[in-house]
Amino acid sequence: MNYANLIFQHTHNPNILLFNAMIKGFSLCHPFEKSVSIFSHMKRRGVWPNEYTFAPLLKSCSDISYYRVGQCVHGEVLRMGFKWFGSVRVGIIELYVTCGGWVMHRRCSMKCLKEIGNVDTGLCLFWKMGERNVVLWNSMISCLAQCGRDSEALGFFNETWEQGFEPDEAIVVSVLPTCVRLGDVDDGKWIHSYADSKGLLQEVVSVGNSLVRIYCKRGDLDVASSVFEQMARKDVVSWNSLISGYAFNGRGVLGINLFEEMCTLCTMEQYLF
Repeated sequence: MNYANLIFQHTHNPNILLFNAMIKGFSLCHPFEKSVSIFSHMKRRGVWPNEYTFAPLLKSCSDISYYRVGQCVHGEVLRMGFKWFGSVRVGIIELYVTCGGWVMHRRCSMKCLKEIGNVDTGLCLFWKMGERNVVLWNSMISCLAQCGRDSEALGFFNETWEQGFEPDEAIVVSVLPTCVRLGDVDDGKWIHSYADSKGLLQEVVSVGNSLVRIYCKRGDLDVASSVFEQMARKDVVSWNSLISGYAFNGRGVLGINLFEEMCTLCTMEQYLF
């Protein structure tokens, strides 16, 4: 982004396409606040935003908890009539469910903030939307799970099916830990079966990692080991999850053996690459 920003700064009359490209670029790369400053620069130059401006801008506000700025951006969306665009609606919900209560933090605990403030605002916005895509469903499931509202998160997951959506890997990763905390073995096994049938277990490392952690927490180490072996790709989280699972369940020798295997593979990869 440094080189792109340098070219942008030397462009005499940047148009909306260039401004949008820079806002989107900085919504994906640090520093996220540059998206906001570029948006302000765009307005000062009299360049009007369009529907492609606001989604990445709202994402940046969410990532750095610019709640007040995000509210102003939301106001711009409403004034300009862009609230009906799907990507913009996702951005608005993510703003409120991820950082909507930071301003309240001085007056109440983080638990209070999450359970009363921004989550319920996001839920209200969610249910008011006529059309909801899989990204919106995932945003709400993820937020509810992170806030400890596990029953609601699992309920949302089940409702995605009733609404005709097939959960993607992001939803699967978000909802799996709720099954552990609720002790919902049946739903956990069903999600495992679904992930396996869709190839998510083999293709998406984070799905496999989540399943390994779940079965380790339940003490079902044979299944955890089986999931681990089925994973086509493994990262350090994969190895650590199973090693820790062995250790916490009194199978320390297996944990040490797995650790040594990991070290051997890492050494081999260093020589190969």
